[in-house]
Amino acid sequence: MVTPGMVAPSVMPGHRDQGITMEAGGMKRALIVLYVLIVSAVLVVIVANEAFERESRDRNATSRVGVEFNWPNDPKVADPTTALRALAQAADEAEANVLRTSVSTFDSGANLITHYVYIGGTTTDLYDGVTLAEGRWLTSEDSRSGTAIVSSRDVDAADRVGVPEVFAGRYDLAFAPLQQAFDSLPVSGRYAVEAVDAATVERFLGLIRQHLVNEGLPETTVDNLTVTESAVSHSFDRMWMLPYVLVGLAGVLVVCLLIGSGKHIGTLRLVGYSTMRIWYRLVGRMQLVAGIVGTVVCLAISLVIPGADGAFLWTLAIALAQVIVLSVVITLVTGWGVIQRVRVTDLIKGSLQ
Repeated sequence: MVTPGMVAPSVMPGHRDQGITMEAGGMKRALIVLYVLIVSAVLVVIVANEAFERESRDRNATSRVGVEFNWPNDPKVADPTTALRALAQAADEAEANVLRTSVSTFDSGANLITHYVYIGGTTTDLYDGVTLAEGRWLTSEDSRSGTAIVSSRDVDAADRVGVPEVFAGRYDLAFAPLQQAFDSLPVSGRYAVEAVDAATVERFLGLIRQHLVNEGLPETTVDNLTVTESAVSHSFDRMWMLPYVLVGLAGVLVVCLLIGSGKHIGTLRLVGYSTMRIWYRLVGRMQLVAGIVGTVVCLAISLVIPGADGAFLWTLAIALAQVIVLSVVITLVTGWGVIQRVRVTDLIKGSLQ
C-alpha cells in the first residue's frame, strides 16, 4: 500500500515494464532461446533414440522370434545346395521356419539389414513390429523359391513385392528367401529356428544334427549346435542428459534474470503482487508459451518423419511434458528464492537495481 508522502514508482501493473534493465532484457531473450533449445533437444533425443532402438530391434529380430543355432564351418558341409536342401527338409518335416540375418554397410555408412527366411510352418512372427508402406509380405511359397523380396531400397520392381517402413530412414531393411542368403554369405554361420514350441525346436535341431552326422561330422550334438550367448544390446542413454543439462542452465539463467530485475520485482511487490504472480509475470508466462509453441512445432515436425507412428508420438509427447514440467518446477523454485529476498523497503531506500 502506498502511504501519503511516498512517491509511487512509475511502473504499474498493466503498463510496459520500465524497470527491467537492458542486461535483464538480454537475459530474457536468451532464456526464450534456451527454452526453444530445450524442446528441440527433446525432439532430437527422442528421434535419435527411437531410430537406434528400432535398428537394434531389427538387427536382433531372428533371435527374438526363434532359437539360434550354428551351422559348422567345415568343408564337408559347406555346399550351399546341400545345406539348403537339409534346412528346408528339416523345416518342412518339423513345420518350423529357418531364419538368417545379415548386416552390410554401404559407403555412406548406412546399414542394410537383410532377413532371409524359409517358412516351413504357416506363418512367421518375423514381420511383427514392422509396418509395410506398400505391397505385401513374403508368403511361404515366396520363401521356398523365386526372387521375390521385401525391401526399403530401390530394387528391381519385378522382384520387390513390398516396402517396409524404416524409421527416419536411418537404415535399410529387407526380407528375402533363404536361398538368396548364399549369394553373399557362406553356409557356415548363425541361423535361427522359429517354432510353436520347444519340442518342435528340438525335433528340427535333431534333424539338422542327423544330417551333419551323415555328412561326416559324427561329433555333432544338439547342444553344440545351439547358441547360448544372447544378442548384444546397446545403450543410447547418454543423449538423454542434454535436455536436463539445458533445464539446469535455464534455472541459473532465471536467477540471473530476476537478480537483474530487482527494482521491477520490488515495484510489483509494492503494489500487491504475490510471489507467484511476480514469477509468472516475469518468467512463467514466457516459459509456458515457449513450451507449448515448441511442443506443437515438434509434434508437427514429427508427423513428417518416415515411420513415425502413434507409439513414437506418444513417447515424444510424454518426454516433452516431463521436461517442460521439470523446467517449470526448477525455475519456480529458483525464482521463488530470489523474489522472496526482495523487500519493498529496499526499493524505497533505492538500493535495488
